[in-house]
Amino acid sequence: SMFYACFQATVSLAAPFFTVYMLRELKFSYLEFMCVTATSVLLHFTSLPTWGRISDAWGNRVIVVIAGALITTFPLLWLVSTNIWFIIGVQMLSGLCWSGFGLATTNFLYDTVPAEKRSQYLAFHNVLGAIAVCVGALVGGTLATTLPREFALGTYQFDWLTPLYGVFLISWLARVAVAALCFTRLREVREERTVPIGVLL
Repeated sequence: SMFYACFQATVSLAAPFFTVYMLRELKFSYLEFMCVTATSVLLHFTSLPTWGRISDAWGNRVIVVIAGALITTFPLLWLVSTNIWFIIGVQMLSGLCWSGFGLATTNFLYDTVPAEKRSQYLAFHNVLGAIAVCVGALVGGTLATTLPREFALGTYQFDWLTPLYGVFLISWLARVAVAALCFTRLREVREERTVPIGVLL
């Protein structure tokens, strides 16, 4: 739960501002914005059964580590291109990874907590996550309004399209730090089975 909350806080540094970035900075129409958003939601739900089979076969830790490692890269990918088709691709990958990450972290909790205390621990887990999201968004909002659009780094002068790029970079660094500290401490608690990859897909 502590890992999940810390990770959600780092994600929430940037997450509320992707919408602002698309509508205000990239000038996406509402139809374009809807398409970008819908691809993430579609991949999220359609990939859940496959993630469930992978979780049953190989455990949850492998999903948390792989999906979480990919999730750390998403803020950087938003800096690569402003092309809508590239962003749709990023959103598809995002929906796929968040689907597995959400399922695996929830399963971790179910596997770890005694059944008679599950409701209390789930409540604690969700409240802690919600607080982390709130704190992350507040910090991200402060950064978005205070970071400069132009700055110098040594002899290099940077002139960004938007100060939100700085928020995305800070979110990326924070995600990497939490992942590096926590991924190695996660231990699988359920018995794993070896299943051929073809059976899972």
